[in-house]
Amino acid sequence: MTLRHRIAELIQQAVRRAQKKGALPPFDLPPVVVELPRQAEWGDYAWPGALPLARVARMAPVKIAEAVVAHLPPNDFIARAEVAHPGFLNFTLDDGWVARQVETVLAAGEQFGGVNIGQGRRVQVEFVSANPTGPLTMGSGRNAVLGDGLANVLHAAGYDVQREYYVNDAGTQMRLFGKTLYARYAQALGRDEPVPEDGYHGGYMIDLGQEVV
Repeated sequence: MTLRHRIAELIQQAVRRAQKKGALPPFDLPPVVVELPRQAEWGDYAWPGALPLARVARMAPVKIAEAVVAHLPPNDFIARAEVAHPGFLNFTLDDGWVARQVETVLAAGEQFGGVNIGQGRRVQVEFVSANPTGPLTMGSGRNAVLGDGLANVLHAAGYDVQREYYVNDAGTQMRLFGKTLYARYAQALGRDEPVPEDGYHGGYMIDLGQEVV
């Protein structure tokens, strides 16, 4: 679970505790979105959610934020939770807790920062799968980067990822490719072998025929 999720969970618990004790009126809490403050001196994370809650709670955003701060559950990673006008809630991480995370990061290695959203569910990512009857394109190179990056993200999110490159090496087009290559190969040897009318007429086939020779 990321820090943003952990802070969002604290806020949700604080709202429920404040409502139970009457410090906040009953209302359905929308999804809690924790952001990065616009300026570093404001803290490490921020919650602007008290502002849109003012209408449903019929309270000033500052009062809502104060109620949340007063009912935050105990934790070991938040040093300060401060209310800022007109109703922001800024969180500063505890320096000692941050320092202790070095060992956690080193122990986790490449797995650090991963989450288990996928919970081991299998997913297949097919990418590149370039046409084998012609040269690779810039698009194929781009798709290799995008596909592998997406597969890495899914793996870090807890999915069992299978990467697939679909090799289309059979069928009508491959037979025409073979006939065209044979003709260019024969031509490279000095024979008058015609290229099939519905074959591949690009100059790269001439190069391939010469490479075969």
